[in-house]
Amino acid sequence: MQGNDPTRQDARQDARQEKVKISANLPRETLERLKTLAYQRGTTMTNVIKQAIEMEEYLEHVRRRKGKVLVEDADGKISQILAR
Repeated sequence: MQGNDPTRQDARQDARQEKVKISANLPRETLERLKTLAYQRGTTMTNVIKQAIEMEEYLEHVRRRKGKVLVEDADGKISQILAR
């Protein structure tokens, strides 16, 4: 069974995990916010960007299915996150 060949699966996984360097033009304020988030979370700017992309993908998925994303603050107030 070719579809279950572990060698091929590993090669596909490696291709998805391959890192590619990018360049982005950000306003200075946005860069500072990115640095602050990374520092506060104890992670890298790259990880903050990856997490933001994952969140945007999730919000888009919910939006396309006509769903809602709700957040509750410390006081118990519930707000809806509006996906763009």
